[in-house]
Amino acid sequence: MQEKHWTIINYILIALAGVFGFYMSNGVFAFGGNNRLLSVPETLIASSLLLLAFAGLIIINIMRNKYRPNWVLIGILGCLFIMNMINILCFRSGTTFTFTGVDNEVHTFAFELSEAEKFTTIMAFLATMSCALLVLDICYQVVDFKQFIKIVCFTAIVSCVVLIIISYFMQGYKYFIFYKHLFDSELYHCSIQSIFATKNAYAAVLMIGLLAGIILHSQYRKWWYLAISGYMFINILHTISKAMIIMAIFIIAAYLIFLFITTYKEHKKMNLIALAAIGGAILTAVLGLFIFLAATGHINGFFRTIFYSKGVDTFQTRIYIWEKVIDIVSKFNWATGCGHILFSNVLHQYNVLDTGTGEVVARYSAHSGYLQYIGEGGIIYLLVVLALIAFVIYLAIKNYKKDKPAMFISLITMVAYMAFMFIESGSIFIASGMEFGVVSMLTISPILFVSRQK
Repeated sequence: MQEKHWTIINYILIALAGVFGFYMSNGVFAFGGNNRLLSVPETLIASSLLLLAFAGLIIINIMRNKYRPNWVLIGILGCLFIMNMINILCFRSGTTFTFTGVDNEVHTFAFELSEAEKFTTIMAFLATMSCALLVLDICYQVVDFKQFIKIVCFTAIVSCVVLIIISYFMQGYKYFIFYKHLFDSELYHCSIQSIFATKNAYAAVLMIGLLAGIILHSQYRKWWYLAISGYMFINILHTISKAMIIMAIFIIAAYLIFLFITTYKEHKKMNLIALAAIGGAILTAVLGLFIFLAATGHINGFFRTIFYSKGVDTFQTRIYIWEKVIDIVSKFNWATGCGHILFSNVLHQYNVLDTGTGEVVARYSAHSGYLQYIGEGGIIYLLVVLALIAFVIYLAIKNYKKDKPAMFISLITMVAYMAFMFIESGSIFIASGMEFGVVSMLTISPILFVSRQK
């Protein structure tokens, strides 16, 4: 069989492993934000396809001397999986939890976990560990990585554009409502989301498209790739996902500054013109916004809504959630945590006051990636993730001169997501979920690939 045929087989197997692995890792059947735990038959089908894809990928490439397993990494991921499995299997269904609710009353509930649910959660964490192995040890060894990144980027952009177009057709009326309430307190109720996900998850998916555009621009220096990233950013704004908006601004600004500095000598006049144009456009937009808000009398309401009602108040909600996370972990084990998905389902039983809306709600996530790791796998899981972050950053800095654009983009993306993890639960380091798994593939795998080059 010719090399190109083996390459195609590898791409197909990686796609299958990635799609089923990242989708299974959350353990839910997600559609339109209405999540339910995967059933046993669904788990069996998805996990069988996942394991077959992994087995084929590993066996084929070991036989062709294309893949050398990192046994240390496999051992660490294996230990995490065993630790999580023990947590799930040892959990006694009907265990009672007591907490003080938002009404200052003491509440008690018994949490039930069936054998089928235990199986599903264990397989979901196996998918998480499998995807970590795919990103950290397999992808960069078995394919032409630059071609692979190119394919992933184009696929991500096309997928995002399709989702955006579907959103235009399915929720076109909401865009009109969005702009109608652009400067009042109703804006947050008019945010755009996908029929496949909530607004925050939709924003995270669009972030993949934004990052893909920047990566392609760093390789080919075509202006339309930056235009694609700008288009993705505009659609992220419609979700009103503050964390993703701030991250997008940071990544775009950092890349433009990097581009200006590294190409200044070669394109001095062009860079100065671009700087003046971009700076002028931003200044005009900001001043125009202030003038418009002042003229229409919306300036106080706008900033109160954006920075206080949906800023300070929602942060207070997060503090309340973090207190409940600490309470839950204290009742389990600080070293090994509660267990993947089990932790989130227990947390969901705790009532939380959303200080931004005044409503009593329930949350599945810790709203902190670091606390989420502790909740699922304890201090041990968090230390493994922190060690991974430190190691990958070390490799990126050490090999920076080999491929400056790729290393810079990976570094700023990791810094952005590390900051993101202080207030949100998503993570690209040992990722769960497609929206973070693909970013992990585009960010961490290139560092490992470049580090192998002599």
